[in-house]
Amino acid sequence: MNSWRYIILILAYLGGLFLTGLWGFPNPQPSWQQWTLVILLIFIIPPSLFIFLNRRWRRCPQLRFWFLVSCVAFFAVIYFQFRLPSPRSTDISHLIKDDFKPKQVQVLGKVLSEPRTTNNNRKRFWFRVQRVNLNGNNEQYKTVTGKLYVTLPNTEVYLIYPRQTLIIEGNLYQPRSPKNPGAFDFKKYLAKQGSFSGLKGEKVVFRTDKKLWGWTNLRNRIINGFTDALGKENGLVISSIILGRRAVDLPPETRDLFVNIGLAHVLAASGFHVALLLGIVFWITQSLSPKKN
Repeated sequence: MNSWRYIILILAYLGGLFLTGLWGFPNPQPSWQQWTLVILLIFIIPPSLFIFLNRRWRRCPQLRFWFLVSCVAFFAVIYFQFRLPSPRSTDISHLIKDDFKPKQVQVLGKVLSEPRTTNNNRKRFWFRVQRVNLNGNNEQYKTVTGKLYVTLPNTEVYLIYPRQTLIIEGNLYQPRSPKNPGAFDFKKYLAKQGSFSGLKGEKVVFRTDKKLWGWTNLRNRIINGFTDALGKENGLVISSIILGRRAVDLPPETRDLFVNIGLAHVLAASGFHVALLLGIVFWITQSLSPKKN
């Protein structure tokens, strides 16, 4: 097989991925009409190319090769759909009906990420749900799976950290796609993260308190030290410059202020890592003369 044939097969794979755009992304369950359209295009376009190129290109591959091209494109479509995030049969998103009305629930699971402040002065984080209670009775928990986008009042999340087990009470909802073209698609954003529903939490009913070890404990002690000495706002800014933006929960207005004045890079990189890198460079070059150093 010459290089031209490899190139054609690569283009066929890319073409199959491109055809999935006819379904809209993400679309884990295309209709049979959409499947029919894509399959027809996959098995009609390559033979049509053979008919067109056979009289104009002396090295045009035989017809059976173009059947292989169609198979490669079809495999790309199947593989793309297999890799596309889709809710399992036990996903908590199936508890919401088609009317999109929020449902009052209690969910039990583990925190997956650090809480961060939203523009609405609420805390948001990812939550791996394990059980759900629909009736408010502690004895009637149902086993479910899935990943939730959780928001809580700002006063409820000071002691929440990753891998912590929580029981949260709130309203379970499914996000809707925007009605205006070009608007932010919150539903698509959640789907790309492997989440298909959200929880607008009202309060934390139960939490496990475990002693923090390692980097998390050291980071919290550094942040608390700066906030106690300099105040909350100044302490968080200094901590973010030293530890990096991802390690500190800066208020949205403070982050926007750095972006507007062109100093977002100050928060993007950790000052600790920059100092560590410079220290390593100075240690490596310490044997050189002062001029070369």
